[in-house]
Amino acid sequence: MCAISFASFIRMLEAFCRIPVSQVACGSRHTVALTKDGQVYTWGQNSRGQLGLGKKGRSISSPQCIRSLSGMPLVQVSAGGEHSFALSVSGSVFGWGRNDCGQLGLGDSQGAESLEALSGITVTQVACGSQHTVVLSKDGQVYTWGQNSRGQLGLGKEGCSSISSPQCVRSLSGMPLVRASAGGEHSFALSVSGSVFGWGRNDCGQLGLGDTTETPTLVHYLNMKKTVFAACGKDHTAVLTMDGTVFTFGSGHYGQLGHNSFRNELCPRLVAELWGAKVTKIACGRWSYCNVKLKCSLF
Repeated sequence: MCAISFASFIRMLEAFCRIPVSQVACGSRHTVALTKDGQVYTWGQNSRGQLGLGKKGRSISSPQCIRSLSGMPLVQVSAGGEHSFALSVSGSVFGWGRNDCGQLGLGDSQGAESLEALSGITVTQVACGSQHTVVLSKDGQVYTWGQNSRGQLGLGKEGCSSISSPQCVRSLSGMPLVRASAGGEHSFALSVSGSVFGWGRNDCGQLGLGDTTETPTLVHYLNMKKTVFAACGKDHTAVLTMDGTVFTFGSGHYGQLGHNSFRNELCPRLVAELWGAKVTKIACGRWSYCNVKLKCSLF
């Protein structure tokens, strides 16, 4: 277990003072960072090998380089509940950490290992949920694996508790998809035209459908909105449109939807406080949400 400690104000990580970082991904209790030169650093809880350092054990409070990935030209990282993935420039994926629900798509791994089941498939994006994983291939296909207790794999098999090898989401075949995202127990995919498809757990309205479903379903409320990005938290979702408008839906128990209330929203709702802000990026934490406005203002 990790020691209980908190930082009540923002601090710069001194370990990266002279190392340019291009991406940061946060899991439940661990963090993964990708530097501009393609190195991966991890820190936090390591009880399930989620740091990718080759062994399970105590928590680590300072960034550690994953040596087994050194020399790989990496372009993206993603962190789930207690597992992590990295994507190379050639489209190969490497996973490590917890695997009791098959979320790595390979045998139990404490170090970073390539996912052989996807050999021959060029992956362009990887997204980690709490205990499931979603990837998007260069030809627009979505593959999922891991826990499926709430239909979060989009395979129409909600009764199947977990799947340990990548499965193509056939119901989305033929769709020109450009982005995928994963939340606690739900997932999303975006098409080139801006259409939004969601599936999985929906008890808090995190799919924006107004009902529950296990297979990928078009979010009709977002038709014609030209959505360009979707971010998933544990039980909530945020989407960003081409004109910089933000909609949120799902659980609002902690105020994470930004509507000045703690109510759940079953359908996408415009975040009125950001109207006209021209938001360029959004991200969701487990129970939080933030966005970046043009000129790098942070909300």
